[in-house]
Amino acid sequence: VGYRLLYTLFEINEYRKALVSTEIQVLGDYFDVGIGSPHRIEVLREPSATWAGNQPFLTQPRIGLVDAGGNIVSTDSTTTAVQAYVTPSLAVSSQIVIDTTKDPVPMVLSVDYIEAIRSASRVVYGSGDVL
Repeated sequence: VGYRLLYTLFEINEYRKALVSTEIQVLGDYFDVGIGSPHRIEVLREPSATWAGNQPFLTQPRIGLVDAGGNIVSTDSTTTAVQAYVTPSLAVSSQIVIDTTKDPVPMVLSVDYIEAIRSASRVVYGSGDVL
């Protein structure tokens, strides 16, 4: 309801091989667009991006039925049933356990020092050494 089209004249730019808009524009008359039948569910307002541990979002999400053109369907003469489910966060309802019992034992393959700290008296200790 209450849509208008803006018409703009474009010219061919030979140098850029592209269409370039001009300042010549005409605004068309108002016209209405009929709302179609429900086509999909869409998020109309995103929830706030923070989580506060079992507390409601500061900004609550809003979903709605929209037609194929993205217009919000506020009334529907057909029977439409929508079921929404909230999936709990895995961070709250699950525990992740990483089994490292069969992983290889880490070991030091080589130790190297820059020339500035090398000396004949330097004692190098490695894994397994008891100090």
